[in-house]
Amino acid sequence: MTKGHYHAVEGTAEIYLGLQGQGMLLMQTREGQVAHIDFRPGVMAYIPPYWAHRMINTGAERFIFLGVYPGNAGHNYGTIEQTGFARLVVERDGAPAIIPHPSSGS
Repeated sequence: MTKGHYHAVEGTAEIYLGLQGQGMLLMQTREGQVAHIDFRPGVMAYIPPYWAHRMINTGAERFIFLGVYPGNAGHNYGTIEQTGFARLVVERDGAPAIIPHPSSGS
């Protein structure tokens, strides 16, 4: 799992492309909107500006993806370190499941 971050230049978007394995892109806004995309080779996702994002390996093999973003986007890891993500990805009955973070109150 990646640490997860917003961009330092918040109006910056990003694109991810799945190359190997299975995973999940988890995203959220500061206002609490949450979205996710299941990943496998060939899946491409657009991460809009102002969305925090994190990639999670949900399979048994190495999960590899390519991320493309402007070089000046920067990374803001501090907000996620303080607040965490509103949802967690856990394993339930051998499959990934998204649950509310226990401290999120939702």
